[in-house]
Amino acid sequence: MSLAELVCDLSLDGLRRFAPAKYTDLGPRDLHVIADGGKDAEAMFEVAHRCEEGTGTSRNLPLAVAWYEKAAGRGEACAAFNLGLIRCEGPDELRDEVSAAKWVHYAAERGFAEAAFALGTFFHAGRGVTRNHHEAIHWYRAAAKQGYRRAKLNLGSLLIAGELVKPNYLEAAQLFRELAKTDHPGGMANFGLMHDRGWGVPENPGLAATWYLRAAEDGVPQAMLHLGQLHLTGRGVATDVPAAVEWLNRAADAGCEEAACALGELLVVE
Repeated sequence: MSLAELVCDLSLDGLRRFAPAKYTDLGPRDLHVIADGGKDAEAMFEVAHRCEEGTGTSRNLPLAVAWYEKAAGRGEACAAFNLGLIRCEGPDELRDEVSAAKWVHYAAERGFAEAAFALGTFFHAGRGVTRNHHEAIHWYRAAAKQGYRRAKLNLGSLLIAGELVKPNYLEAAQLFRELAKTDHPGGMANFGLMHDRGWGVPENPGLAATWYLRAAEDGVPQAMLHLGQLHLTGRGVATDVPAAVEWLNRAADAGCEEAACALGELLVVE
Protein backbone atom coordinates (compact mmCIF):
# COMPACT_ATOMS: atom_id res chain seq x y z
CA MET A 1 0.00 0.00 0.00
CA SER A 2 1.35 3.42 -0.97
CA LEU A 3 0.48 6.80 0.43
CA ALA A 4 0.22 7.92 -3.20
CA GLU A 5 -3.10 6.06 -3.46
CA LEU A 6 -4.53 8.11 -0.61
CA VAL A 7 -5.36 11.79 -0.46
CA CYS A 8 -3.21 13.74 2.00
CA ASP A 9 -3.02 17.48 2.58
CA LEU A 10 0.50 18.64 3.42
CA SER A 11 -0.02 22.23 2.36
CA LEU A 12 0.03 25.04 4.89
CA ASP A 13 -2.13 27.18 2.61
CA GLY A 14 -5.17 28.55 4.33
CA LEU A 15 -3.86 28.28 7.87
CA ARG A 16 -5.12 31.35 9.69
CA ARG A 17 -2.66 33.73 11.25
CA PHE A 18 -3.47 34.54 14.84
CA ALA A 19 -4.38 38.15 15.55
CA PRO A 20 -3.70 39.96 18.81
CA ALA A 21 -6.64 40.72 21.08
CA LYS A 22 -5.02 43.46 23.17
CA TYR A 23 -3.77 46.90 22.17
CA THR A 24 -5.64 46.80 18.86
CA ASP A 25 -6.96 50.34 19.38
CA LEU A 26 -3.69 51.80 20.59
CA GLY A 27 -1.89 54.30 18.36
CA PRO A 28 1.57 53.46 16.96
CA ARG A 29 3.47 55.81 19.23
CA ASP A 30 1.89 54.56 22.46
CA LEU A 31 2.13 50.94 21.31
CA HIS A 32 5.86 51.24 20.64
CA VAL A 33 6.45 52.83 24.02
CA ILE A 34 5.05 49.65 25.61
CA ALA A 35 6.67 47.21 23.18
CA ASP A 36 10.06 48.91 23.38
CA GLY A 37 9.97 48.40 27.12
CA GLY A 38 10.87 44.79 26.40
CA LYS A 39 8.50 43.16 28.88
CA ASP A 40 5.03 43.12 27.33
CA ALA A 41 4.80 40.20 24.88
CA GLU A 42 1.29 41.14 23.76
CA ALA A 43 2.46 44.60 22.73
CA MET A 44 5.33 43.04 20.77
CA PHE A 45 2.85 40.67 19.15
CA GLU A 46 0.66 43.60 18.12
CA VAL A 47 3.62 45.44 16.56
CA ALA A 48 4.65 42.28 14.69
CA HIS A 49 1.15 41.66 13.40
CA ARG A 50 0.81 45.25 12.15
CA CYS A 51 4.14 44.95 10.36
CA GLU A 52 3.09 41.67 8.73
CA GLU A 53 -0.33 42.92 7.65
CA GLY A 54 0.69 46.50 6.85
CA THR A 55 -1.89 47.87 9.29
CA GLY A 56 -1.24 51.55 9.96
CA THR A 57 2.28 51.18 8.57
CA SER A 58 4.12 49.87 5.55
CA ARG A 59 4.20 46.08 5.31
CA ASN A 60 7.60 44.90 6.51
CA LEU A 61 8.08 41.15 6.93
CA PRO A 62 11.69 41.25 8.22
CA LEU A 63 10.60 43.68 10.94
CA ALA A 64 7.55 41.51 11.64
CA VAL A 65 9.84 38.51 12.13
CA ALA A 66 12.04 40.47 14.53
CA TRP A 67 9.05 41.47 16.66
CA TYR A 68 7.46 38.01 16.49
CA GLU A 69 10.75 36.56 17.74
CA LYS A 70 10.75 38.98 20.67
CA ALA A 71 7.13 38.15 21.54
CA ALA A 72 7.61 34.40 21.11
CA GLY A 73 10.75 34.53 23.20
CA ARG A 74 8.62 35.90 26.04
CA GLY A 75 6.12 33.05 25.75
CA GLU A 76 3.54 34.43 23.31
CA ALA A 77 2.41 31.20 21.58
CA CYS A 78 0.29 32.93 18.92
CA ALA A 79 3.31 34.96 17.88
CA ALA A 80 5.37 31.77 17.77
CA PHE A 81 2.91 30.18 15.36
CA ASN A 82 2.80 33.21 13.04
CA LEU A 83 6.58 33.32 13.12
CA GLY A 84 6.76 29.63 12.21
CA LEU A 85 4.51 30.13 9.20
CA ILE A 86 6.66 32.98 7.88
CA ARG A 87 9.82 30.96 8.43
CA CYS A 88 8.29 28.08 6.48
CA GLU A 89 6.29 29.79 3.75
CA GLY A 90 7.64 33.35 3.56
CA PRO A 91 10.13 34.91 1.15
CA ASP A 92 13.33 32.94 0.53
CA GLU A 93 15.45 35.31 2.57
CA LEU A 94 13.28 34.67 5.64
CA ARG A 95 12.83 30.94 5.25
CA ASP A 96 14.32 28.59 7.81
CA GLU A 97 12.43 25.32 8.18
CA VAL A 98 14.32 24.24 11.29
CA SER A 99 13.35 27.50 12.99
CA ALA A 100 9.79 27.12 11.64
CA ALA A 101 9.44 23.66 13.17
CA LYS A 102 10.79 24.93 16.49
CA TRP A 103 8.26 27.74 16.81
CA VAL A 104 5.31 25.75 15.49
CA HIS A 105 6.20 23.02 18.00
CA TYR A 106 6.09 25.61 20.76
CA ALA A 107 2.57 26.66 19.74
CA ALA A 108 1.40 23.06 19.24
CA GLU A 109 2.46 22.14 22.77
CA ARG A 110 0.12 24.86 24.01
CA GLY A 111 -2.92 23.30 22.42
CA PHE A 112 -3.44 25.16 19.15
CA ALA A 113 -5.06 22.85 16.57
CA GLU A 114 -3.61 24.71 13.59
CA ALA A 115 -0.13 24.41 15.06
CA ALA A 116 -0.59 20.71 15.83
CA PHE A 117 -1.68 20.11 12.24
CA ALA A 118 1.24 22.11 10.83
CA LEU A 119 3.71 20.26 13.05
CA GLY A 120 2.18 16.99 11.90
CA THR A 121 2.91 17.95 8.29
CA PHE A 122 6.52 18.73 9.21
CA PHE A 123 7.04 15.26 10.69
CA HIS A 124 5.00 13.69 7.88
CA ALA A 125 7.18 15.16 5.14
CA GLY A 126 10.44 15.76 7.02
CA ARG A 127 10.39 19.55 6.83
CA GLY A 128 12.70 21.11 9.42
CA VAL A 129 12.71 17.83 11.38
CA THR A 130 13.58 14.22 10.71
CA ARG A 131 10.63 12.48 9.04
CA ASN A 132 8.78 10.46 11.66
CA HIS A 133 5.28 9.21 10.93
CA HIS A 134 4.68 8.18 14.54
CA GLU A 135 5.29 11.78 15.61
CA ALA A 136 3.12 13.01 12.75
CA ILE A 137 0.30 10.74 13.93
CA HIS A 138 0.65 12.09 17.46
CA TRP A 139 0.25 15.69 16.36
CA TYR A 140 -2.45 14.99 13.78
CA ARG A 141 -4.39 13.19 16.48
CA ALA A 142 -4.05 16.21 18.79
CA ALA A 143 -5.53 18.44 16.09
CA ALA A 144 -8.17 15.89 15.05
CA LYS A 145 -9.47 15.72 18.61
CA GLN A 146 -10.32 19.41 18.23
CA GLY A 147 -12.27 18.64 15.05
CA TYR A 148 -9.60 19.83 12.62
CA ARG A 149 -10.60 18.16 9.36
CA ARG A 150 -7.29 18.38 7.51
CA ALA A 151 -5.64 16.59 10.42
CA LYS A 152 -8.27 13.82 10.29
CA LEU A 153 -7.50 13.29 6.60
CA ASN A 154 -3.75 12.93 7.11
CA LEU A 155 -4.14 10.92 10.30
CA GLY A 156 -6.32 8.37 8.54
CA SER A 157 -3.86 8.12 5.66
CA LEU A 158 -0.88 7.48 7.93
CA LEU A 159 -2.86 4.94 9.97
CA ILE A 160 -3.10 2.92 6.76
CA ALA A 161 0.21 3.49 5.02
CA GLY A 162 2.57 5.33 7.35
CA GLU A 163 6.21 4.24 7.55
CA LEU A 164 6.78 1.70 10.36
CA VAL A 165 3.15 2.15 11.40
CA LYS A 166 0.94 -0.87 12.12
CA PRO A 167 -2.20 -0.35 9.98
CA ASN A 168 -5.37 0.54 11.83
CA TYR A 169 -8.06 0.26 9.20
CA LEU A 170 -10.99 0.59 11.58
CA GLU A 171 -9.88 3.95 12.96
CA ALA A 172 -8.93 5.20 9.50
CA ALA A 173 -12.32 4.21 8.11
CA GLN A 174 -14.08 6.05 10.93
CA LEU A 175 -12.07 9.20 10.28
CA PHE A 176 -12.78 9.09 6.55
CA ARG A 177 -16.47 8.37 7.21
CA GLU A 178 -16.70 11.49 9.38
CA LEU A 179 -15.08 13.57 6.64
CA ALA A 180 -17.14 12.06 3.83
CA LYS A 181 -20.36 12.86 5.67
CA THR A 182 -19.32 16.51 5.66
CA ASP A 183 -18.60 16.40 1.89
CA HIS A 184 -14.85 16.72 2.37
CA PRO A 185 -13.40 15.85 -1.09
CA GLY A 186 -10.32 14.02 0.18
CA GLY A 187 -12.35 12.23 2.83
CA MET A 188 -14.83 11.02 0.21
CA ALA A 189 -12.01 9.75 -2.03
CA ASN A 190 -10.32 7.90 0.81
CA PHE A 191 -13.60 6.50 2.13
CA GLY A 192 -14.23 5.20 -1.37
CA LEU A 193 -10.84 3.48 -1.33
CA MET A 194 -11.71 1.80 1.98
CA HIS A 195 -14.83 0.30 0.38
CA ASP A 196 -12.88 -0.56 -2.77
CA ARG A 197 -10.31 -2.59 -0.80
CA GLY A 198 -12.45 -3.74 2.12
CA TRP A 199 -10.32 -1.95 4.70
CA GLY A 200 -12.16 -1.30 7.96
CA VAL A 201 -15.49 -1.70 6.12
CA PRO A 202 -17.01 -4.50 4.01
CA GLU A 203 -15.68 -4.58 0.46
CA ASN A 204 -18.23 -2.84 -1.75
CA PRO A 205 -16.92 -1.57 -5.11
CA GLY A 206 -20.34 -0.14 -6.01
CA LEU A 207 -20.31 2.09 -2.94
CA ALA A 208 -16.67 2.88 -3.62
CA ALA A 209 -17.64 4.10 -7.09
CA THR A 210 -20.30 6.37 -5.57
CA TRP A 211 -17.78 8.03 -3.24
CA TYR A 212 -15.14 8.20 -5.98
CA LEU A 213 -17.57 9.96 -8.29
CA ARG A 214 -18.46 12.59 -5.70
CA ALA A 215 -14.79 13.24 -4.96
CA ALA A 216 -13.84 13.19 -8.65
CA GLU A 217 -16.49 15.79 -9.41
CA ASP A 218 -14.84 17.92 -6.73
CA GLY A 219 -11.52 17.63 -8.58
CA VAL A 220 -9.63 14.95 -6.60
CA PRO A 221 -7.15 13.25 -8.99
CA GLN A 222 -6.88 10.01 -6.99
CA ALA A 223 -10.66 9.61 -7.11
CA MET A 224 -10.63 10.14 -10.90
CA LEU A 225 -7.92 7.48 -11.19
CA HIS A 226 -9.73 4.91 -9.07
CA LEU A 227 -13.06 5.59 -10.76
CA GLY A 228 -11.44 5.11 -14.15
CA GLN A 229 -9.94 1.81 -12.99
CA LEU A 230 -13.36 0.57 -11.84
CA HIS A 231 -14.86 1.40 -15.22
CA LEU A 232 -12.04 -0.48 -16.95
CA THR A 233 -12.57 -3.64 -14.92
CA GLY A 234 -16.33 -3.43 -14.40
CA ARG A 235 -16.01 -3.69 -10.62
CA GLY A 236 -19.06 -2.10 -8.99
CA VAL A 237 -20.01 -0.33 -12.22
CA ALA A 238 -20.67 -1.34 -15.80
CA THR A 239 -17.56 -1.83 -17.91
CA ASP A 240 -17.23 1.42 -19.85
CA VAL A 241 -13.92 2.02 -21.58
CA PRO A 242 -14.79 5.51 -22.88
CA ALA A 243 -15.78 6.61 -19.35
CA ALA A 244 -12.60 5.03 -17.99
CA VAL A 245 -10.47 6.92 -20.52
CA GLU A 246 -12.24 10.17 -19.72
CA TRP A 247 -11.59 9.86 -15.98
CA LEU A 248 -8.01 8.70 -16.48
CA ASN A 249 -7.39 11.63 -18.81
CA ARG A 250 -8.78 14.05 -16.25
CA ALA A 251 -6.61 12.50 -13.55
CA ALA A 252 -3.51 12.66 -15.75
CA ASP A 253 -4.24 16.30 -16.64
CA ALA A 254 -4.38 16.99 -12.88
CA GLY A 255 -0.88 15.56 -12.46
CA CYS A 256 -1.60 11.92 -11.55
CA GLU A 257 1.34 9.92 -12.95
CA GLU A 258 -0.35 6.55 -12.38
CA ALA A 259 -3.28 7.65 -14.55
CA ALA A 260 -0.89 8.72 -17.30
CA CYS A 261 0.78 5.29 -17.15
CA ALA A 262 -2.60 3.54 -17.30
CA LEU A 263 -3.52 5.55 -20.40
CA GLY A 264 -0.20 4.62 -22.00
CA GLU A 265 -0.87 0.94 -21.37
CA LEU A 266 -4.34 1.25 -22.94
CA LEU A 267 -2.82 2.76 -26.09
CA VAL A 268 -0.34 -0.12 -26.30
CA VAL A 269 -3.14 -2.68 -25.96
CA GLU A 270 -5.16 -0.95 -28.67
